[in-house]
Amino acid sequence: MTDFEGLVISGADYQEFSKALSSTCRALPREVAKRLCAIKDQCTAKYGFDGIYSRLNNRSVSQIFAEYQSEDIKPIVSGEIEGMRYRLYDAPSPEAPDRDNASDE
Repeated sequence: MTDFEGLVISGADYQEFSKALSSTCRALPREVAKRLCAIKDQCTAKYGFDGIYSRLNNRSVSQIFAEYQSEDIKPIVSGEIEGMRYRLYDAPSPEAPDRDNASDE
């Protein structure tokens, strides 16, 4: 295990978690950061803000990499306006499986 894989991303609420995740991405080597950011983007598109917080909060980089594979979720629309790039994804499905509550059924 490399040093960065032990980094734990944690926050008391979504805002703190988001700041911790952004700081972690900036501290990682470029290819590792790209991989983590891709997982973050895909989880956000698939599960929404609450979903990404509940799934990735209090997890180390190595745990996130072990639990989530990069998926190719296509945006509905993407582009650039005045130098600002954007991607618009479909809303998270209310039927999206909730890993944390799957064992309750």
